[in-house]
Amino acid sequence: MEKNYYEILEVDRNASYDIIRKAYNTLAKKYHPDLHSEDEKNIVEEKLKLINEAYEVIGKESTRKQYDISLNQNFVPIEMYNNIYLENQHLRNKLKNLENQITTQSNYEKRTIHAPSYTNQNNNQDNQNNNSYLKNKFSDSFKNLFALFLTILILFLLWNIPFIKDIIKNILFK
Repeated sequence: MEKNYYEILEVDRNASYDIIRKAYNTLAKKYHPDLHSEDEKNIVEEKLKLINEAYEVIGKESTRKQYDISLNQNFVPIEMYNNIYLENQHLRNKLKNLENQITTQSNYEKRTIHAPSYTNQNNNQDNQNNNSYLKNKFSDSFKNLFALFLTILILFLLWNIPFIKDIIKNILFK
């Protein structure tokens, strides 16, 4: 998703050109490299480049119109966002319930698994115990795979929410 130049210039999307120009001048003075120490110079220069880029795009009528059109195409309506948010909350709750069930079952298995006994018992009963143990292991593996699938699904859904995608990109690709 492209940068939000309105946020960079710290103005409202409906701001007039005069307000945009004033915001640009204020931010350009604030982040001018000559006013900062050598340690901060690189960071401030990058910020000033973003500010200049934003002003180049939304400071002119023709480029601002094109930018607004492209911004609208990437815009998610509030109803759609709310539906996705509610669905994510529902999936999170399901995932927590599954994790609790897996933890509870895992704790139960730890209490019930015993070392093999060396007394004379029926081989048939030993085979049944082994079979139930293998079934439990398979069941645990399946539950773990299902929990992993749900986690990936939730992450995928979260990735499709534009502001979360921007936050992740900003964190990973600074």
